[in-house]
Amino acid sequence: MSASLFLGHIASHGNFKTDTPDDSSAIMLDYNEHLTLDDFLNTKIESHIQKTRPAFVFNSCHSGRQSWALRGLGGWPNHLIGMGAGLFLAPLWPVSDSCALQFAKQFYQELLRGKTVAEAMLSSRLAIKDVSQGDSSWLAYSVYAHPNAKVKIIQTGSSEKPDF
Repeated sequence: MSASLFLGHIASHGNFKTDTPDDSSAIMLDYNEHLTLDDFLNTKIESHIQKTRPAFVFNSCHSGRQSWALRGLGGWPNHLIGMGAGLFLAPLWPVSDSCALQFAKQFYQELLRGKTVAEAMLSSRLAIKDVSQGDSSWLAYSVYAHPNAKVKIIQTGSSEKPDF
């Protein structure tokens, strides 16, 4: 499985409305701005995602949710994977900042150690299970990717770059 070197990681607040998942799924940005699905509806962006198969990690509440929309499932996962993204990872419900940070660090460390996406996911969930202090944050994350996908380090010149 081959994909781009690009990894899009967002750590922010998110929202989701089941009755309008395509219109209301948003990531909160600075200055009261929002990143929405509409921001990705551009032929250049869609073509780039198809060619490079980037990985997207949205560490923002509700970003992994989906619901029925006018043309099938709506929400971030269906749209980005449908465009050709190689991986999409996000929580389905609110998680604490400490759990979000620990989960992301563990997930990336495991991938860089040569673990598969499935192995990294399990390890990351277990790593925040104790930190989450009895809440369900450790189960909030959902990943859309081939379970056996791995990061491959490619040497180009003097620098190493991960390839998803």
